[in-house]
Amino acid sequence: MGKLVTIVIVILLSISLFGQTKIDSTIIFAWEDSGWGKDQKLGYLYPNEFSTILSMYMWDAGWGDADMISSWTVNEHGDETYSKTEMFGMISETTIENTYDNNGKLVESVSVNTSMFGTVDTTRDVYTYENDNLIENLSQVWNSTDWEDKYRILYSYDNNNNQIEFISENWDGSAWSMDMKMTNSYTNNKISQSITETWYPMLDSTKTKTYFFYNDDKIDFTESENYVNKTWAKYDKHIYTWNNDLLAELIIQEWNGSEYINQSKSINYYGTGGTAIDDINETPQTFSLSNYPNPFNPETNISFELPKDQVITLKIYDIMGNLVTTLTDNKWSAGSHIITWNGTNKNHIKVPSGIYIYILESSDYKEAKRCLLVK
Repeated sequence: MGKLVTIVIVILLSISLFGQTKIDSTIIFAWEDSGWGKDQKLGYLYPNEFSTILSMYMWDAGWGDADMISSWTVNEHGDETYSKTEMFGMISETTIENTYDNNGKLVESVSVNTSMFGTVDTTRDVYTYENDNLIENLSQVWNSTDWEDKYRILYSYDNNNNQIEFISENWDGSAWSMDMKMTNSYTNNKISQSITETWYPMLDSTKTKTYFFYNDDKIDFTESENYVNKTWAKYDKHIYTWNNDLLAELIIQEWNGSEYINQSKSINYYGTGGTAIDDINETPQTFSLSNYPNPFNPETNISFELPKDQVITLKIYDIMGNLVTTLTDNKWSAGSHIITWNGTNKNHIKVPSGIYIYILESSDYKEAKRCLLVK
């Protein structure tokens, strides 16, 4: 559970950093007996100001190829307009059309979702505000003739516009039923305590209480308790390390009855502008080659890993074996790298749709893979 929480926090942080310094990569470690062992890697690419590509790798004596690749695009408001996820050879996609009022507030989002199994559904989120604060998010699904209520989230605020209550309700066809409630308390306008209660069908509700502790204006650590047998019992602790305003490290520990023990640790790396996915002090053990997106239009990112410094060539060929362009013929350092092909030939002329072969070659390695350009 700790590792999942770590991934969610890191992904949410990357989305919230629109227009700011962005994460390049995150290494997630799991506690193994008496030390930290590699578990997962998240690598981020930013093709432009509005787009993000996230690749997730699982450690298995090496990182290997990405186990999941997600990409999303936001607009000038920072709201998502498109997302795509590739996993186990299957693809899910969502396109979102956003509507804003005269003050630039998001009032409606209509999403068309195509699942990995090919099913398509259309949903709508309607947002209601009061005194500039969001007070309701109503989610509906299109049932082929009309919009049908699905769930809603209700928000409440104190006099300082701090969110003090968050209620999630499901529509059962005739009435709203609460499935989650979060109540927040504040000290000096900083959240100090949060209580979350969740209801499950045919099961008892669960309660979690979290305390927030600060070092100046940054969260230093949090401690959570679960409500068990009519009493609060310690559950876990999150320890945050900051580099100025950037989250540098997050350690998650769980209570074993007498002390907190390590569960997971994530370390975030910043600073290259998303031009590469590099592990600090981490050298790949083997070569690897892949590209994303695929199919693509108008460009694709070709990623490769080198176990040592060496001269390589990366060339694009058409399906007949004719050389289209050479992307690099230089010495590269050991590590993970990205080169973007913009779908043009050596004369900078756009090539037609079709299958193209990209070949990475060095003195002791050669690999070819296919990519599909569609227009």
